[in-house]
Amino acid sequence: MACVLLTVLLTPRVLWAFDAPVGMAARVTGSVTVVQGGKKQPLRLLGRLQNGAQLVAARGAGAVVVLFGAGQRFQIGSNQKAVVGATRVAGAQVLPALSGPSQDVVKMLGTARVGAALARTAPSFQRLLPASPGYLTEVPSRFEWQPILGAATQNFTLFDGADNVFWSISASQNRADYPATAPQLVERRPYLWKSSGFGATGKPMVESRWGIVTLLSAADAREMEAAVTASAPSPGAAQDAVVESLLMQIEIYRSFGALNRALEILDDERLREVPDIAGARLEIVESLSPFARILAGAPMPATP
Repeated sequence: MACVLLTVLLTPRVLWAFDAPVGMAARVTGSVTVVQGGKKQPLRLLGRLQNGAQLVAARGAGAVVVLFGAGQRFQIGSNQKAVVGATRVAGAQVLPALSGPSQDVVKMLGTARVGAALARTAPSFQRLLPASPGYLTEVPSRFEWQPILGAATQNFTLFDGADNVFWSISASQNRADYPATAPQLVERRPYLWKSSGFGATGKPMVESRWGIVTLLSAADAREMEAAVTASAPSPGAAQDAVVESLLMQIEIYRSFGALNRALEILDDERLREVPDIAGARLEIVESLSPFARILAGAPMPATP
């Protein structure tokens, strides 16, 4: 069984035509900036780091970086500068590496190529149905969502990453067939969905819901969940180890596009007091489409 799990975790997977990150920020305290891709911006918890990224920690600030190659961990301290590489962070202090299954997981993440992500900060974000796993494992023939009580008709709309309407339907109930002639969902690509209700007179109701749906192959879902299980914190683990394990699980789900699951972990009680947890949400929210930003209650970027 262990050999099978190891094979699953280390199988190269290409998710998106995008440069893969070599690591991520597992801890950020104070003001730390990152320069990569020609941009300088604050480093946030869960921030992905490319090969050659430059980190600068202000006085009293610091960060811990986990590299995806083999689970190496590095600490950047107060008033330090560092450069992220595929196998080391030059100028940073070496910390004990992740070991065991967690190390296998970060190796898998090193092969992941990921695109845009969606996130939530508003309480209205939810799964399509409470009993659903937060993603689809087969091409849907029907969509069903939580009903809006008192609605005479309910609109359900899927949006792509560019805010284009992918598919929309008006139904008298909280379900509708997805016709074979409708656009085909692309695996591992998150789609924003929104449901809204209208009364008998056609007046829109105050209540509405939104979330993200992602289609995964059955094999991808098994691989993803196996990696999440392997990265779970061990019983009695120290708080720092628990936090880094949960952040790794978020990154696994995010890399497969299963954003419902990733965002639910962000609400885990064990992460509530983690410094810059709000920045971790913002790190994901910033890759949202404009409409998704509005639904999430995230601030819009400043216009140059």
